[in-house]
Amino acid sequence: MSAAARKFGWAGRMQKKRAPVLVCAVCLGAIPRDRAFISTVCSNACSMALCEARSSAIGAVAAQIRAGELPRAKDCTCVDCGAQAHDYDHRHYLRPLDVQPVCRSCNLARGIALDVHEFVKDHFGIKGSVSKFIEKRHTKMLRQLFAQPKRKPKKASSAA
Repeated sequence: MSAAARKFGWAGRMQKKRAPVLVCAVCLGAIPRDRAFISTVCSNACSMALCEARSSAIGAVAAQIRAGELPRAKDCTCVDCGAQAHDYDHRHYLRPLDVQPVCRSCNLARGIALDVHEFVKDHFGIKGSVSKFIEKRHTKMLRQLFAQPKRKPKKASSAA
């Protein structure tokens, strides 16, 4: 760094901004720098596992709304800012009916649920490492996706 940069206060602007090292909410692995500012998970495989597991908690809330035991979120006010609520927020997915009505901006500000790692382990019945489970599952899905259909051998016609 040059003396002029230090003298005029350019030192901070000249350094390249680096993404902080973040931890994946699902497998607790490091999130790559190219995903660090846009995601709370490290890969598409972790994202798919999280979406599949979250759907059970969201489905439980939807069933309560259909049964009339829980009012629609749009009929409530946001618990954080007092505006009209739009969604129900799960702070803990392991308690699927423990939800609070919030508006979209407050829901985004709250971030992801606090127990995502434990919830994914519980949902899929994982005993060991989540990252190994996700890797095996993703590899199996890719094999199925790109598997070539087996061709039946052609029968040889007998010309007699």
